[in-house]
Amino acid sequence: MTDLIYTEKELVQSLNEYIKAEESKLSAIKSWANKLHTLTRLSTSDPEGYLAHPVNAYKLMKRLNTEWSELETLVLQNPSEGEGGKGRERRKEGRKEWSWTRVV
Repeated sequence: MTDLIYTEKELVQSLNEYIKAEESKLSAIKSWANKLHTLTRLSTSDPEGYLAHPVNAYKLMKRLNTEWSELETLVLQNPSEGEGGKGRERRKEGRKEWSWTRVV
């Protein structure tokens, strides 16, 4: 039974790591949204004037072709994929350890 206490402790630690990863991901998405909101507000205030500058036209095309795709990848990313084996069985001190995503 004491092993269950340690298992629960590990589950709580995994849950906290997952929450931190989700918060980090959300922070990055909010940063993108703020940047895009500012750019969109600027460009829509005078679309012809904005696009008359070749650098602005280039950056718009780049955003639509590259950056939105990167944002989509970020939004769809599972935060546990980059956390070194979450959701997989691990061995620790001679006993099996499962992350909370496997147990639930």
